[in-house]
Amino acid sequence: MSNNEMESKLREMGFGGVTVKPLVGKDGAMSVRFASNLAGLKEAVRLADLFEAEGHGRLQWDQWVQTRGIPSSYAEGGNPMFVKVDEKGQQTWVLYGYLGTASDLDVLDPESKQNIVIKSRKEIDLSD
Repeated sequence: MSNNEMESKLREMGFGGVTVKPLVGKDGAMSVRFASNLAGLKEAVRLADLFEAEGHGRLQWDQWVQTRGIPSSYAEGGNPMFVKVDEKGQQTWVLYGYLGTASDLDVLDPESKQNIVIKSRKEIDLSD
């Protein structure tokens, strides 16, 4: 899935104003960037919660990687973890996602690392 296709998919899901960037060295993985303000953080949390509710969050991804490793091709053989086929035979990507934490910094490229500020949830009031 290209960056533009991912941005379009996220808009369809109700998440406008995001940018998508591939993670260097992580085949098929992308980072989704929201506005760097409280509204953007709330949208990022909402997206992560949506993936979690669908069974496509960090826990499910980590379980897959721990038991099977990261596949060489995300669409390998129409793997149902990555590709869903509807009743008309149309294939669509199954997306996985989670809200990055400080422990995820090692997967970011140097440019991204320079442009971030890390705050704990205790430091930010999400109720606004």
